[in-house]
Amino acid sequence: MRRDHRDPGRQHRHGRPAMIEGGGLGVYPPEAIGPIEVQRRNGVVSLVAHDEAHAVSLAKQYLSYFQGSVGDWAEPDPRLSRHVVPENRLRAYDVHRAIESIVDVGSVLELRSDYGVGIVTALVRVGVRLTG
Repeated sequence: MRRDHRDPGRQHRHGRPAMIEGGGLGVYPPEAIGPIEVQRRNGVVSLVAHDEAHAVSLAKQYLSYFQGSVGDWAEPDPRLSRHVVPENRLRAYDVHRAIESIVDVGSVLELRSDYGVGIVTALVRVGVRLTG
């Protein structure tokens, strides 16, 4: 994210050219990479951070899923999952609520949240085990 020197309140959000170059994909100016809003909607970017502190937090959360089982966890109240999916299979329901009702409390990290209507891709823990 960089600030527009002409308007300090306005921000340009582009992918980081250094990350692309470091990944061996060549050298590109920020304008060639495109705004993050477009990349996010196209499913190119899995997570979008608001600022550097948020990016560090997301990175820590993402990496925590690959460290193995964790000792501190809580399961949701099983009674909550009973009415999440309607008995009539033709009725719509909140998929996010359904996921939250069966995974460990606070363990959902949704990826590509703005990509694909009706599709939820997430890393979660169920009984401290990584599931996706």
